[in-house]
Amino acid sequence: MQDIIDDIQLPKELLEKRGVDLTGEDIYQIVTAAIKSIDTPDIVPQKTTNLLRGYKALADFLQCSVPTACRMVARKDIQSPAVIRIGRSVLFNSELVLEQLIEIDSKYIKTKRNDTSRIRKQP
Repeated sequence: MQDIIDDIQLPKELLEKRGVDLTGEDIYQIVTAAIKSIDTPDIVPQKTTNLLRGYKALADFLQCSVPTACRMVARKDIQSPAVIRIGRSVLFNSELVLEQLIEIDSKYIKTKRNDTSRIRKQP
């Protein structure tokens, strides 16, 4: 504890005063000097994942009905990494859900564009 006090850069006037004689401004100077002397690691913001709890939350997130959300999970449009089952509870990772739906949508669009069997050939 004494090492920490020695590291704090304070004027001699404050060090010589008794605790009873310190004013609010003096205490403020001591506290700010103590905070500045402490080495704090740089705070790196962590990536947070938004978990959706239940089919209703998934339906609200996708702006569809609850039966449609259930069908998407049953059809395997939304698969394992995005779906977390703990007992009867179902959690969905919103970022992975969107990635899987974008991938499915792009596959669907490619197959529709490349499918020429329905186009009539002109004689």
